[in-house]
Amino acid sequence: MTRNTLKHLLFTTFLALGLFALFLFLAQDSSHKPKVTQIEKPNSNQVERLEKKAARGDYYFRMLQNPATNKIPDNARQREIQQAKQIPQRQNIDIQFPHKQKGLLNFQNFSWKQAGPYDIGGRTRAMAVDINDPNTIIAGGVSGGIWKSTDGGSSWELKTSDFTNLSVTSLAQDPTDPDTWYYVTGEFLGNSASDRGFTAPYYGTGVYRSTDNGETWSIIPSTQDENASFSSPFDFMSRVVISPVTGSVFIASHGFGVLKLNESTQEFELVLGGAGEHRYTDIVTNSNGDLLAVISEADAGEPNQTNDPGVYLSTDDGANWTNVTPSTFPGTHRRSVAAFAPSAPDSAYILTLKGQGDETNQGVSFHMLDLDLGGETLENSYDRSENLPNFEDGSVGDMEMQGGYNMMVAVKPNDPDFVIVGGINLFRSTDGFATSPTGGYQEEDKDEYWIGGYAKDNNGSQYSNHHPDQHEFFFDQNDPNRMWSAHDGGVSVTDNITATSVSWQDMNEGYVTTQFYSAAISSQIGDNRVLGGTQDNGTPFFRFDSKTSESTTSSDISFGDGGYAYFTPSHLFVSRQNGSIVRYKKSDGGDPTTPLAYVDPIDVEEQLFVHPYVVDPNDESIMYYPGANTEGGTWNIWRNTQVNDINNNDNPDGTTENWEDLSSLSVPSGYEISALTVSRNPANILFYAGSSQNNQPVLYKLTNSHEATSGAQDISIPDAANGAYIHDIEVSPTNADDITVVISNYQVESIYHTRDGGETWQGVEGNLGDNGGDLGPSVRSSVTIPGEQGNIYFVGTSTGIYSTTNFDGPDTSWEQEATNEIGYAVVEQVNARYNDGTIIAGTHGLGMYRGSFDGTVSLPSIAVNPNEGRAGDKVTIAASNFEFNSSPEDNEVTFGTVIANVLEATTNELVVEVPRGAIPRDYESNTIQVKASSGNVSASQTFTLLPPDNFTIKQNYPNPFNLSTKIPFDIPADTRVTLTIYDTNGRKVLQPIREETYNAGSYAERVDLSGLASGVYIYRIYVEALSGGDDAMQSKQMTFIK
Repeated sequence: MTRNTLKHLLFTTFLALGLFALFLFLAQDSSHKPKVTQIEKPNSNQVERLEKKAARGDYYFRMLQNPATNKIPDNARQREIQQAKQIPQRQNIDIQFPHKQKGLLNFQNFSWKQAGPYDIGGRTRAMAVDINDPNTIIAGGVSGGIWKSTDGGSSWELKTSDFTNLSVTSLAQDPTDPDTWYYVTGEFLGNSASDRGFTAPYYGTGVYRSTDNGETWSIIPSTQDENASFSSPFDFMSRVVISPVTGSVFIASHGFGVLKLNESTQEFELVLGGAGEHRYTDIVTNSNGDLLAVISEADAGEPNQTNDPGVYLSTDDGANWTNVTPSTFPGTHRRSVAAFAPSAPDSAYILTLKGQGDETNQGVSFHMLDLDLGGETLENSYDRSENLPNFEDGSVGDMEMQGGYNMMVAVKPNDPDFVIVGGINLFRSTDGFATSPTGGYQEEDKDEYWIGGYAKDNNGSQYSNHHPDQHEFFFDQNDPNRMWSAHDGGVSVTDNITATSVSWQDMNEGYVTTQFYSAAISSQIGDNRVLGGTQDNGTPFFRFDSKTSESTTSSDISFGDGGYAYFTPSHLFVSRQNGSIVRYKKSDGGDPTTPLAYVDPIDVEEQLFVHPYVVDPNDESIMYYPGANTEGGTWNIWRNTQVNDINNNDNPDGTTENWEDLSSLSVPSGYEISALTVSRNPANILFYAGSSQNNQPVLYKLTNSHEATSGAQDISIPDAANGAYIHDIEVSPTNADDITVVISNYQVESIYHTRDGGETWQGVEGNLGDNGGDLGPSVRSSVTIPGEQGNIYFVGTSTGIYSTTNFDGPDTSWEQEATNEIGYAVVEQVNARYNDGTIIAGTHGLGMYRGSFDGTVSLPSIAVNPNEGRAGDKVTIAASNFEFNSSPEDNEVTFGTVIANVLEATTNELVVEVPRGAIPRDYESNTIQVKASSGNVSASQTFTLLPPDNFTIKQNYPNPFNLSTKIPFDIPADTRVTLTIYDTNGRKVLQPIREETYNAGSYAERVDLSGLASGVYIYRIYVEALSGGDDAMQSKQMTFIK
């Protein structure tokens, strides 16, 4: 089955589910409400998720690798943090120069606040419940830091906001001193906060300790690792455990083995394994202080290992270890996770991913061990691998562990036979998986075994209030039936893990660890709707409170991994991995509503994992989309000038409707189009960039892009490095010659700027560049705010947000923004509402932040007075920060897509007649955009069209006419319309409109009489009221002359 076929089957299956859930969401309350019920959306199936992870890695490796070495620099995270610490912090500059002169440094201030979403968690590998207080929970996101709740998970507070490394992989409370906690860092598999290519992951920085019950944390100095390679046991740690008897601290270190903290020296000492001898390590302890560890093979070859790969037991606090590997343990194996049975400390379970290529029993090994702890031996073992769940009636009902990325095993505290295993799903057994259902796992067995991850429908949809990809668990010390679960969607809890069908409660409110790829904000002042594509959590839609750090409940309106997103006056556009785009209509309240449509071009190949596309900011009906015609073919631009009219709601693979293949707008063979954007002033200039693995990137500019099919101008950057990856193009909203280009690779000039439309370029990374052994950040995006005192330029990077007001080549001085809010978190995209200067920043691990501009924006704008009216009314349009032409015909005003008649003009004001037909007949909102243009400058403002007072048909125009004419009519309420043409003998000769539904409004429908003879005709319109009111009919004459 091909990927497109698979995707089609999945989306077709999920479409009805998604639409029904969306209907419920919208039906609850049509008014603006502070809470929005989440739209349930399905995740991809197992095959697609595996493809997705590989594609994600390829995309980010291309984006970040040093093109000169074809690899990501060693220990990139540590080195870029060291460099970031040398950059001036904006808050410190403000303190040092409180009365600084205008024009000195960056005097136009921004204030930063969390935007949300407050109800979506990110990937969580660390979690524990306070042994003295079940209402105190501490959790750690893999790129979101340590969070603490003191009210049972109802709210959370970030406790490590000032830390440079927010990676948390395991934490533990000291049973002998409950105020003391430890956490370890460095996710070995799957972290995408830094390199995204899984070849140079987000390194750990050491072991951290709290002595005040998780309120404050500090690193154990001996574990701080700042060298430039994977050479330390503190780079990637998977587990920290503490002996309940001695209080000794042990860590499991990937690549090394087991280490124990020497309380005297405060240094960790290796007690099992050896450097470079084992790829994966896990360790657990029981109530007696006994330790069980599992170490795997190394990556390549078989070095002289201190300890053979396998299972080891220590009963003397790690001083000595006995090999207790079961005889049926797999000969080659990758990651393992282990658990003791709390109520039977001589019983343990081990879940193991077998070696590459061994697919027997789903490629998984599962053993129960009976340990003779007195004799320090393995008394017995039971290989129960063949009993693990595998529901074959769908696509996601098995033990898939995605290369060891998601694995866990848990034992209920009061029942040694009640065992839970986790991969993509959570499964349970009441006999430790000693048996499996006769005849295999069937539909009737799902309630008994399947308790989380994907839904039991086995179609890729999500288990209610839970999430696929399992990482950690914790049982309430006072209630063994209450279990906490940590997964890729954050944190969930169930009050009864033994229930016939387990129900979960989402506990992510305030646990802001979402990992964003993109960020979008509405362009309308006062409209605080935001969108953003995320890793594994689709595209959350929510609103933030402009005065507080609060947001509404979010709604996922895409599937799987989200991509880029856009708000337009009448729609919302969201994408998912590999370039699939969904268009939602905007309700009167601004919410996404049905019908949705799949609008990406079906004939395009070679899409990127996070695929770029752009909706024209000057005309929401125009979309540009890059790709190749064939697999391995040359990339070019595709254009759709009627994207709002696409009706495809049943084929998620895309559509051919209205798409143009602009083959002349291409990049050279071997390149991919990695970024594109459209100018605002002047409008209709398309910029697109091509990136190559080995050659310099290319950059093109196409004027009149809404109509042109060729003629792109090459404005490539002559000094850009070979292999450089252009990740973003930012064009000033006031001047299309002012362009900033962002290159995301490490160890290259990463920011270029031009003031003359690309004729000349200068590198402006300045103090963000490499500094000796320290590494400049990976720059991801840029945005320009047109302040009254001049432009303010922002970049989002892998170490936070930086700004400058003056580009000065290599001497450009950048300042760090939001030091106390975002700090050194990875910022994937910065976006802006240009007309008030609001910035939205999507971080990879800390959700979204917003920056509020304290100054005045100097942006061309208009004010429409009055801001509501009917067709035929006169309105005045006033210009700010630009001038109209004093000749009425040299200005253009559109209401929606309809050109209005300019009656009078001065340089400051226009008098305009509101045109009819500005709202399509099936348009659900009566709010449209009015755009006024003069020369190369344009500005927009919303306008409310009021329905007419009465049903009226008016004289057609032109009249007399040749071939076709327009028939105007007004309808005051939603109705069904029939338009019929008669000759003077009363015979019906044409019926252009038959029982078509029209919303209330003023229309002018064009009719074609070219097939009739010249003469006088009668047109009659009959309207049938849809709800209440009376039907009506009116007629008029018209004259047709061939």
